[in-house]
Amino acid sequence: MNAAEQIAHPFEVVGAGDDKDWQGRRLLGVGASEAAMMLGLHPRHGEGGPAVLWAWKTGRQEPEPLDDLEFIQWGHVMEPVIVEQYSTRRYSGRRVEKTHDQLRSLVHGWALCTLDAWTWHPEHGRIPLEAKNVAGYQAERWVDGPPIEMWWQLQHQMLVTGTAMSSIAACVGGNALWWEDVPRDEGAQRTLIARGAAFWSCVREDHVPLHVPTLASVRALYPVGSESGAVQLTGDGWTAVDARLCEVKQQLRSLEEERASLEAKIKDAIGNHAAASLDDGVIYTHKTQRRAEVTTPACEFKVMRRKAPKGERQ
Repeated sequence: MNAAEQIAHPFEVVGAGDDKDWQGRRLLGVGASEAAMMLGLHPRHGEGGPAVLWAWKTGRQEPEPLDDLEFIQWGHVMEPVIVEQYSTRRYSGRRVEKTHDQLRSLVHGWALCTLDAWTWHPEHGRIPLEAKNVAGYQAERWVDGPPIEMWWQLQHQMLVTGTAMSSIAACVGGNALWWEDVPRDEGAQRTLIARGAAFWSCVREDHVPLHVPTLASVRALYPVGSESGAVQLTGDGWTAVDARLCEVKQQLRSLEEERASLEAKIKDAIGNHAAASLDDGVIYTHKTQRRAEVTTPACEFKVMRRKAPKGERQ
């Protein structure tokens, strides 16, 4: 028997995902879409994800403003269509019930999720249904099943709801619906329970969770205008980091110079022609394009510069 099944109703409804207080309630726990980020497994946030999420939950940084993004808006538009098509005979043929309830686990109080719908599995009864609108260029990530961040989202939903299965339906490229049932993984459940409790303890006690630093986590933890004083980084380890950074930057400069030289060679060979083809079938084009005017608003940001000690050759 899993942890959520030890009580008759393992979750409570705390609100709706489309009401004005939804974002505020998200600060009271970890949502299913944030599970992979909490574990440092989300591709967009990387291993610094736990620190970025911690900064969101503690109010140090505003969460990503996603609602105005076009692909998010299209996701909202497509969600009911995907749910409806999932229920047709062409696909699952199952009963569905649309919902936007925001749920909180009564066993693990930090665990939240907002469902798109419920569906009825022939063996497991009512289970969560997640609807995704997926761009065509992302199709390859779905060939072997839901991408890792989606898989952890489903596992988190099962942690909250206590179900043995969750289903996901994805409209890929606007012209294909892929769907799959994902079973509960008890190893994943144990990971979520342990890591989630530890993460939420960090939020409550206001200390940064363990993570691998990334540029995103650094921006989240040390915002613009917070700097003062100086710190001494002692030990040979930091000297090695500095030496390697200088080496990498020099390699990048050399590679950039080589890239520019090779591009210039090909462009010179093309001359005033619009295209050139190689013996192996490769085609290069060199055409005039117009770039629209872009105005960048004023902003503040941090810059790291290296000051060499006296006697070091530049």
